[in-house]
Amino acid sequence: MNRLLKNRGMTIFETVVYVALLGVLIVFMLNALISVNDAAGTSRISREINTAAVTTIDRMNRIIRDSYSVDGASSTFDDDNGVLVLNGLSDTVTFALDGSSIATIQEGSSSAEPLMTSDIVVDRLLFTLITTTNSEAVKIELVVRHTQEPDISPRTFRSTAVLRGSY
Repeated sequence: MNRLLKNRGMTIFETVVYVALLGVLIVFMLNALISVNDAAGTSRISREINTAAVTTIDRMNRIIRDSYSVDGASSTFDDDNGVLVLNGLSDTVTFALDGSSIATIQEGSSSAEPLMTSDIVVDRLLFTLITTTNSEAVKIELVVRHTQEPDISPRTFRSTAVLRGSY
């Protein structure tokens, strides 16, 4: 009889303790997975912001470098909603904010071509004209943020490009 009592298995108390420990472990693992998922989402959005801004700045720099002069009368400098009108060899290109995105408008084109995706919002587009005796350059300041993640602070990107026709 004694032998039967010793081999009968776990008590209900032991089972409750094991289930409670297992529940605590599952809660910690779920919290860790949620944290990793949030970090991955934040990283993805940060990468989207950086990629969009760098691509836009690079494209603007290329077009500025290929231009021969800046149309100072049609451009708006040192303003958060800047407008830059560039005169090329055979056409005119305009950079301006179109709502919350940067758009480029080719001369003779009826529509503006957006330079960024709709998820990226441009808070500031500032152009500064730099003129020396030998050359002309444009400094660009771009402040962007993501529409899906308001907790990520806006990022500022800057660049300067010298016009081809000025050196």
